[in-house]
Amino acid sequence: MKLTIFLPLLFWCAVLSGQVLDDFSDQDLSVDPVWTGDLRNFIINDQQELQLNADTGGSAGIFTATDIPPDNLQWSLDCLMDFDPSGSNYLTLFLGLDTTELSIANGFAIVLGESGNEDRLRFYKITSGVYSEIGIGSTLFAIAPQFRIAIRKTGLVWAILTGDSPFAGGYTQEIEIQQSEPLARSGYFGIQCTYTDSRTDKFRFDNLMITAVEAQDTTPPSIVSLEIENSRQLFVQFSEILEVQTAGNSLNYQILPDEVKILQATVLADPSLVQLDLDADLTPDLDYVLLASGVQDPSGNLTSGQYGFTFQPAISIRPYDIVINEIFDDPTPVFGLPEAEYLELLVLKDGINLDQLILSVGDRAVPLPSRRLAKGEFLVIHDLDDAEKFININGSIGVRSLPALVNSGNRLALNTGDGQVVHAISYSDQWYRDESKDDGGWSLELINNAYPCGLAESYHASLSISGGTPGYENSFEEPVVPGEFRVLNLLAVDSLTLRISFNRSILDPPDPEMFRISQGINVLAALVSGSNRSDIMLQLNQAIRKGLDYTIQIEHLVDCQGKSLSNPEGQILIPEKISPGDLIINEVLFDPNPGNEDFVEIYNRSASALLLSDLKIGNMASSSLVSIDKPFIIKPGAYIVLTPDPLEVQSTYQVKNPEWLIESALPAFPNDAGNITIFTTENASPTIIDAFDYSAGMHHRLLKEKEGVSLERISFEGATQDFNNWHSASESSGFGTPTYENSQYYPGNPGNSHWQVEPKTFSPDGDGFDDYMLLTYSGLAPGTFIDLRIFNAAGRLVRYLANNQSIGTEGFIQWDGSTDDGNKAPVGIYTLHIQLFQSGGQTEIIKESCVVAARLN
Repeated sequence: MKLTIFLPLLFWCAVLSGQVLDDFSDQDLSVDPVWTGDLRNFIINDQQELQLNADTGGSAGIFTATDIPPDNLQWSLDCLMDFDPSGSNYLTLFLGLDTTELSIANGFAIVLGESGNEDRLRFYKITSGVYSEIGIGSTLFAIAPQFRIAIRKTGLVWAILTGDSPFAGGYTQEIEIQQSEPLARSGYFGIQCTYTDSRTDKFRFDNLMITAVEAQDTTPPSIVSLEIENSRQLFVQFSEILEVQTAGNSLNYQILPDEVKILQATVLADPSLVQLDLDADLTPDLDYVLLASGVQDPSGNLTSGQYGFTFQPAISIRPYDIVINEIFDDPTPVFGLPEAEYLELLVLKDGINLDQLILSVGDRAVPLPSRRLAKGEFLVIHDLDDAEKFININGSIGVRSLPALVNSGNRLALNTGDGQVVHAISYSDQWYRDESKDDGGWSLELINNAYPCGLAESYHASLSISGGTPGYENSFEEPVVPGEFRVLNLLAVDSLTLRISFNRSILDPPDPEMFRISQGINVLAALVSGSNRSDIMLQLNQAIRKGLDYTIQIEHLVDCQGKSLSNPEGQILIPEKISPGDLIINEVLFDPNPGNEDFVEIYNRSASALLLSDLKIGNMASSSLVSIDKPFIIKPGAYIVLTPDPLEVQSTYQVKNPEWLIESALPAFPNDAGNITIFTTENASPTIIDAFDYSAGMHHRLLKEKEGVSLERISFEGATQDFNNWHSASESSGFGTPTYENSQYYPGNPGNSHWQVEPKTFSPDGDGFDDYMLLTYSGLAPGTFIDLRIFNAAGRLVRYLANNQSIGTEGFIQWDGSTDDGNKAPVGIYTLHIQLFQSGGQTEIIKESCVVAARLN
């Protein structure tokens, strides 16, 4: 609680020039006044007091500069020690230091705390870091002392006084001594705490005042500032300490226009600060004048002044009124930015006060200082200890103990005091979309401040040559054009709960009436969830049951640009247990372009909805396993693509169903050969769902460059481990088809005969149209071996495709149009000479033909 005090008239005199006042109510040690030193070991607590808050025992000190004439000077500070002082736990106050480097400093110090029970104030002169005691106080401070100390220097005379808590009475003079050593005009005041592990938060301080005075005070107090707490309460700051009786008389104040009366005037713990309580609400945007007359200082000087003000009430804050505009989480190496982390906020609405917001970094909340904001203003939030690095940065604001911005990604949020989310994101390294910039030195920028809800789509690595643009407009001249607002996933978490995942952040609390569900089910509550606030959880009034068809219709839900959902209707699918063969490995990229990531496409060939989080994926060749912790429904016929970087896949390949791109870690897949296995575990027992042993040799023989080219499965019906069931993705498809049907897909139509060539004419040019020939077979006896040779029209052998190879009773063999010497077969007619060997010794010779063609230019 802030309490008033009485001070002897002869002690307090009028301010001559300059002063330092800090009651710590602004929650900010970086401005007015600026503190330096061990700031990480101090906090401003809920009582608006400076408090030690160290991790372990030691010594911590902070300092503030005092550019005040040193001849006639006074200091005042409330000292609240929640322990008994000792030789291991003691307080040091520094006065008029010429440097904060204590080992070489000159000045004075007051120390409280020593061995035994003789804890008195001791006054020291400091010369080149050496302490010499020059005075000792009269009062014992042995038991948890709570006191206000006042020091006055008049010419060569020093006087040190103390007042007991609650500071309502007079002062006791502890020391009076004459010293000839001068003080530097630009000196420092300091507070140093020395403490053991059990006293790391037991020092508290309040109401610092440092002023220069003249011996005879003839200057009346004046109003220097006025703060509007709310529509019925004002705080009036005077230029000096006031006499309590006159300053606390409400009749000495008047507000014009004379529509609002002053009910009560209260002098606060800072005796130059008065609280005025009003009988009616101030009118917004009306110009007022506060008159003060009859208010005295301790010397009897009467004030007669006025102060104009306008009441501008705090406005309500809506989502995206302030946005997270830039993130600098890794300051090394340095290109042109400060070597320190920062967050930049962009104000998109006039009249907001910054202290209406709370910044959250991970699970830690950071209060923000009071400051009225204008639309278009940039705020660069950094740690208070890095203040010097941001001196030349527009809009820089230092906050105490800003949590570290994790380089690999973190959750950031701006909330109002009542819990309204203004902006929230959970960024990651993949949001940079530029591997050369995600290892440090570059910031992550919002591309379009009118589209802040697009998650990863809304951010990109800075294009500035400095690495970022703190305090200025971001580096993107062309704003991103947002795509469709879509539902990504609809999951029955349990029989009474649905989770709907979107590709946008949803900040406004949704109305349950927006969601219509069939079978007579109603939504009781709709709550936004997820680290990016891109999920909505629906609580149902009755359980959904297997065997029934449920549909959902979403109405009137829009994104931050007012866009409606492109897919507002959906089917509620209840996932079934995954069995072997339900999911198959359909496409793999194991040798991506330099700097890019692998991907694995999984196809649901079953008639059931399956849950992705039931799967694990591994490379059995290296015993590398990864759990897929994504509660995503895989619909029948869906092509789900797993990759560490969905944005990169989307920018490299055509992606027809981006909602099927799933960010997930993958095992390491070597570029030459490896294994991909998907499996489930139940009761610690693994069940293999599908497995594929791949190799670079499975690519088209005529393909010169294999980097960035995926291997595609040809047929769902063919065996995963069949070499012939895989082919390089076509050039016309961009060398990959993630999230949709493969460019080399073959629907499997063997016909009625044992052997069939399809297509009869093919053109192995990589355009995605008839790039290979399939020789399909069926109805063969078990244990059959095949010898397959291909001859040109002149009867010359061009390809020995199968040499005494074991084959099944049905399947197919692929020819990609290449010859044995690795060249492309010339255009023409070719004969397929097929010889079969059965286990009983029978042989059979079959001849088929095909045509190798080429496009006409």
